[in-house]
Amino acid sequence: MIEERKTPLYEEHLKLGARMGNFAGWKMPLWYKGAMKEHLAVREDRGMFDVSHMGEISVSGDKSEDFIQILVTSDISKLEEGSSLYTVICNEMGGIKDDVIIFRTGENEFLLVVNAINREKIYLWIKNLSKLWGNLKIKDITERIGLIALQGPNSIELLDEAGLSLSIRRFQFQEDELFGEKVTISRTGYTGEDGVEIFSDPEGIRVIWRKLIDMGVEPCGLASRDSLRIEAGFVLYGNEISEEISPIESKLSFVVSKEKEFIGREKIIEKMEMGVDKTRIGFALLEKGIPRRGQEILSLEGEKIGEVTSGTYSPTSGAIGMGYIPPDYKGKIYLKIRNREVEAELRNWPFFDREKYGIGRVRK
Repeated sequence: MIEERKTPLYEEHLKLGARMGNFAGWKMPLWYKGAMKEHLAVREDRGMFDVSHMGEISVSGDKSEDFIQILVTSDISKLEEGSSLYTVICNEMGGIKDDVIIFRTGENEFLLVVNAINREKIYLWIKNLSKLWGNLKIKDITERIGLIALQGPNSIELLDEAGLSLSIRRFQFQEDELFGEKVTISRTGYTGEDGVEIFSDPEGIRVIWRKLIDMGVEPCGLASRDSLRIEAGFVLYGNEISEEISPIESKLSFVVSKEKEFIGREKIIEKMEMGVDKTRIGFALLEKGIPRRGQEILSLEGEKIGEVTSGTYSPTSGAIGMGYIPPDYKGKIYLKIRNREVEAELRNWPFFDREKYGIGRVRK
């Protein structure tokens, strides 16, 4: 039996009375005081997540930029030091091996933040590919790093109170100190809100977590992280994306550059030109029920046309979810929930009211 991994903050979660569970082989907090309360804390104020289970892989060497260009679908040639971007790594058939964030940490140095479930797979994939590229250094540095996501409309203000002044925009990062600990602060997140992700060494991340708790920040678990990312329309590996699904079906074509070569390009361009037989959609229930992964999506005539990939109840958007159906289907849909056909409507993400919530909210 494989022992579950623990993040540097594991003992902190126990002290706070977190309900723990397994995620991708890690013992992680599912919630503390309740998923709905934590969801609202992030949408209306600020909350923080332990995301130290995410994988970190460094790539360095004279040909590192050329190597990354082939590895991912986006064009990184204009990515400046101190900036990052969201993109995907594909297989030869155009399926998604993982969605990642790439940080340019130096002229010939990059950091890839990968999903916990794909850490070993992506590391081995990169390591094997790099053998053809000469003197590249590929390192899995996950165990050296702790990572906190501080998210919500008042998260930047809190950093000011803590004595850290941000000089970065979205998808930029800076080296700094927080509570006397060396950190890398990145203006990124997985909630649809403004916020940062804080990288530090394991002991430093424990100090920062405790200090933020003392300042009244709401600790949040994976349950609210999931409802927040669904509400924002963000994909999850194993649900909306996989090695059998390309960026085209999953509506991630914005990360695909047709102007360069990359692994899987031929198949992806073919799908762009010829079309696909299914596409990712968002929906909201019009009747009582909770959408869950694997539920059938039915047409007006009761024919199965797809499946739910993610679903939740959100205190700010109601019962919502995502799934896949044929791209030309435009009518009403129904979800089969416990042998009931529950009416739903197709809806674009983000699902929340953009005047009240999210990065682009209108501030009064």
